[in-house]
This record gives sequence, C-alpha cells and structure tokens, in this order.
Amino acid sequence: LSSPPFPMPRARPPRSALGGDGTTLFVRNLPYDMDNQAVETLFQEVGPVRRAFVVRNKEGSQAGVSRGIAFVQFALQDDATAATRALNKKEVGGRRIFV
Repeated sequence: LSSPPFPMPRARPPRSALGGDGTTLFVRNLPYDMDNQAVETLFQEVGPVRRAFVVRNKEGSQAGVSRGIAFVQFALQDDATAATRALNKKEVGGRRIFV
C-alpha cells in the first residue's frame, strides 16, 4: 500500500491527556462574566484547585472579554474526575457548562 496523498488526521487524545496526568479539565459554555476566581470557587466545591484560568480574547473590540472557556487544574486526578461527574452539564449563571 502506498501512503495517502494527504496527512491522516490524528486521533483525539483522551481527556486525561489534556493535563498530562489527568488533573486539568477543559470547561466550556461558562457565563461570560465569570473570572478566574469565580471558576476556582465553583470547582473548589469538589476538591483543592491548583489553578483556574479563564480564556479571554486578545485583540480587537472584544479584547479582554471572556470566551466562555476555562482550564481548571486540580491537585489530584481523583478530584478532577469527581469534578467532571459533579459539574458536567450543571447550570451556572443561566448556562449549562460542559466539563
């Protein structure tokens, strides 16, 4: 068999690969007014959070405005797994978040 004329798509890595050791979660559909502290407070209900980071627009008229997504890093993989179970599809600020 010859190789295809185009690069083959790579398989999406498992969610646990996002943080390398499974401690970092990707969260989407957050209310746009949530900041790092609000996201950290929400996820601390489950376990100790090392860091919560809300992604913001960098340029243009929307510079500094939240994009409604965040990364949350837990100290323990078990806490990250528990947070996914507890908070996925939970309504926060009138929006259903996805973890």
